[in-house]
Amino acid sequence: ASGGVRAFSTFAIQVSTWRAAPYLYMDCLYVTAGYRREGLGQQLVHRVFREARQRHCTEVQWQTPEFNAQALAFYDRLPGTQRHAKWRYHCQLLE
Repeated sequence: ASGGVRAFSTFAIQVSTWRAAPYLYMDCLYVTAGYRREGLGQQLVHRVFREARQRHCTEVQWQTPEFNAQALAFYDRLPGTQRHAKWRYHCQLLE
């Protein structure tokens, strides 16, 4: 995929009502299958962390499905990260 997207991340600044402080929520981190294990994921995560510091955030949060073993293993290897159990609710709004 020459010239195509190899990796990307999306995020938003949010405010924690528990901590009364801003944090960065990383919504998506994706590396195209053919480019995994080349360090792109780590580079992106560290870039997101730098962005959070520049925006005076107290932490970075993200989620991944429990069945995504590859992502869980990647995140578990990041220094300083901790896994927290949390239930996520969805409500599809019908007209």
